[in-house]
Amino acid sequence: MTSILLVDDDRTLRAIIAEGLASEGYMVSEAGNGKEALSHLATNSADIILTDLAMPDMDGIELITQLHKTYARRFHIIAMTGGLKGPKVDTRDFVLLRAADALGAERTLEKPFRMEVLLDLLRTVTAL
Repeated sequence: MTSILLVDDDRTLRAIIAEGLASEGYMVSEAGNGKEALSHLATNSADIILTDLAMPDMDGIELITQLHKTYARRFHIIAMTGGLKGPKVDTRDFVLLRAADALGAERTLEKPFRMEVLLDLLRTVTAL
């Protein structure tokens, strides 16, 4: 069974995504920021890290950087962020997505997204 560590500071969104992934057969663990994710990984494993980029305490960019420094094992990383759609586009989110790509995120995802889009990305990264 593929295990996913879902990292996002929005509890409601995290719960919705976790429930959707669990219903598709994924084993999902959750963390509210990068520090919690690293703490979780110190004693647990994950095949895929699905991380938001804009979070308090330790953002997704810092998390991705620390994953590469701390673990010899390569995780599949999908980075996600909001603020790229609608009348008030936040250009910081474009910069974050580019940085995540440069640091080794295999895929990026713009919030909001449909669960089918996420499931397709997960199938793609696990097939690599």
